[in-house]
Amino acid sequence: MNEEKDNKDLAIQAEKQIADDKKEREMALLEEKIAIVKIAIQKTLERIENKKVEKQKVEEELRILKLDLDDLRSGKFDKIAERRAKSDVAKKISVEVMFKKVFGSPQYSAPEWQYFTSGTFLTPNNTFYF
Repeated sequence: MNEEKDNKDLAIQAEKQIADDKKEREMALLEEKIAIVKIAIQKTLERIENKKVEKQKVEEELRILKLDLDDLRSGKFDKIAERRAKSDVAKKISVEVMFKKVFGSPQYSAPEWQYFTSGTFLTPNNTFYF
């Protein structure tokens, strides 16, 4: 009877040990999953922050371009030049407007005007020539 009791105690201890090992493996797996999720959350937050910075840059560029468009419509070319001089962002994205003198003096008569052509083109440094 004593031997049966010892066998039962050993079986109970073995079952407890198996249950404890199983819990430890489950906890280790859960901790690993938690670590993976934490890394994913951190990377996602970093990407969100990067996109916010990009969005601010794009919004600033868009604001400058809208101001340029308004100034072009109203003929305030000096404001565009002033903005380009002050802001590095404007220097990069804004279009520089320069007037190229097509003819030397206003001595031309009306029939000669038909031979003049005006060109509007964009050069690699974002400059328009008229």
